Amino acid sequence: MNTFKKTLIGASLLAVSASSYAALGITVTAKDPSPQAVSTADYATSNAFVMEVAADYAAGDTIAFTFSQDVDSTQVFSTASVDAAAADCAGGVSKIGFGGYNNKVATYIFNTVDGSTVGCKFSIPAVRFDGAAIAAADTVTVSAATSRGFGTLESVPASATTELFDVSAAQFGLTITKLTGEVDVEDSRQSFTDDSTNAANDGDALNVASEVLTIQLTDTTKGATLLATSTVTVTGDMSWAKVVAADGSITYPGIVVGGGTAPVITDTSVTYTEATASTATVTFDTAAMPADSTFSLPNDTYTVSATIAYDDAHSTPAPQSVALSGAGGAWTLNGASITAYGISNSPSVTPMLWIQNGGLSDGNITASVYCDGKTISVTGLGTASPRSNTKVGEAIQAAVDAAGTCPTVNTRYDATVTVNGPAKDITMNASYKVTAADGATDRVMLETSDSLPATSDAAN
Repeated sequence: MNTFKKTLIGASLLAVSASSYAALGITVTAKDPSPQAVSTADYATSNAFVMEVAADYAAGDTIAFTFSQDVDSTQVFSTASVDAAAADCAGGVSKIGFGGYNNKVATYIFNTVDGSTVGCKFSIPAVRFDGAAIAAADTVTVSAATSRGFGTLESVPASATTELFDVSAAQFGLTITKLTGEVDVEDSRQSFTDDSTNAANDGDALNVASEVLTIQLTDTTKGATLLATSTVTVTGDMSWAKVVAADGSITYPGIVVGGGTAPVITDTSVTYTEATASTATVTFDTAAMPADSTFSLPNDTYTVSATIAYDDAHSTPAPQSVALSGAGGAWTLNGASITAYGISNSPSVTPMLWIQNGGLSDGNITASVYCDGKTISVTGLGTASPRSNTKVGEAIQAAVDAAGTCPTVNTRYDATVTVNGPAKDITMNASYKVTAADGATDRVMLETSDSLPATSDAAN
């Protein structure tokens, strides 16, 4: 019984002795790569970290470093001894060496101890981790525990102060100055009004010639390398700027790309290459259109998408890419624009669309038909004369039939009619007539953008 009591007393004294030391410490500067830098990388390497002991150790004592992620398969731990500078220790010289790795734990062993180890600092070499694992975990930490053969003497738990990696936000982005143009319908939709806050005003407030879409490709330089092959695409209605020459060649003089290279313009998009993290502009310039052009600016919404090309850290050489997108803004009209919904496209149907102009000024009438994912532009609808009604339904149907892109079986289309006159003066009556095989007719009234409420009442 006495021997047993002595053993308990000895263990108790050892526990008191261990707790009397200052705490074990780890000093590390976390790396903060972007997800693009590491998510497809073969591996990423941490910074070296420093461990400072606060107790006396002897040769053969151990230090166990536990990582929150398994090390990469390419990791090779150095077998060279890690020396603590004599100036850091209370006295003498101390060395530790790598003892083995298993299940996220790297063990180091005190090889040489000459004097007190209190205050000794050991710089532990950098460690490799799988890139995808780092990105998935967001953080990688290290903790430490020391042993003198009878259990843990000192320990440092994993925390924000022991992070080896702390993955940052996305490295690449788009900053867009959106289109805000208000198309002037009283100028035949060939210019913008002075209410266009993003317009390149030419000094004539009644005839603003151009609008500028500004797109900045941003790079926070967090580990991935931006390549000179990134592409940016602006999607929307570009057909207004189209000019077809006598030889059949096509140009778009009203659309100019600045800051980007190799622009390609179609009726529905503008694509260019972005070589660096810089700013590009897409200028929509009505003054550049031919003097005899009959173009009409659309009231359309634009979007910006980008395919960012980059190399990540330590990966097998092969470009990676990330897709980004954002709103490019929209153009609105300062005149009347009313949509008739759900017009049946059938040989037995005759649309009846009438424009009522209650004002004292006339206005040119155009329309856009939306059917089966395609747009049909309709011109030549005449003029909405003051204090009169103008029939446009049959002419719109004729344009739909001529286009041939709107199926005639189980299909409906929407027709947006625009009048370059004050919106307060213009209304539209919309319906269609159905003629049966026996000659009998019936009329179906249609909803319009004026007849439907602007917003729904969720409470009802």
